[in-house]
Amino acid sequence: MKKSLVLHLVSLLLIFPSGSKADDNNLNYSFSRIDGSSGLSQNNVKAIIQDSYGFMWFGTRNRLNRYDGTSMKIFDCYDPVRQRGNNNISSLFEDKLKQLWIGTDKGVFRFDPVTESFSFFDTPADNKAVVNDWIADIVEDYDQNIWIVVPNQGVFRYHTPSSRLF
Repeated sequence: MKKSLVLHLVSLLLIFPSGSKADDNNLNYSFSRIDGSSGLSQNNVKAIIQDSYGFMWFGTRNRLNRYDGTSMKIFDCYDPVRQRGNNNISSLFEDKLKQLWIGTDKGVFRFDPVTESFSFFDTPADNKAVVNDWIADIVEDYDQNIWIVVPNQGVFRYHTPSSRLF
């Protein structure tokens, strides 16, 4: 019984150390309201991500929005080469190459932040299936697989090194 009490006290000390940094630094937090009057393309935000450059990205029912802390830049999610586009953004993900993956209700687009251009993700799977419906989520695992959740089609796995879709 005494041993468990000591372990309990040690765990509490680890969780609640005395003199926390918040007390020492008097951290203050401020919040800003971002909406249509701030330049947001639509108030119904469906996806949010902060990229590795520090930009905040907001996916709405009406285009993709990039916020730099001061101003908003709005992008049409459109691939001029494949002549495909969709602005109903449902999910956002940044890969290790700093490309933004944008899930829409008509498939996936990738955004290159250097050229500020979009490309439609039309890689076919081995069974010829393509991602072309509403995207619920996009995540990456430790084995360089990007998982794309498409409720009406299933779950797709894109292996980055081989550029293959399964």
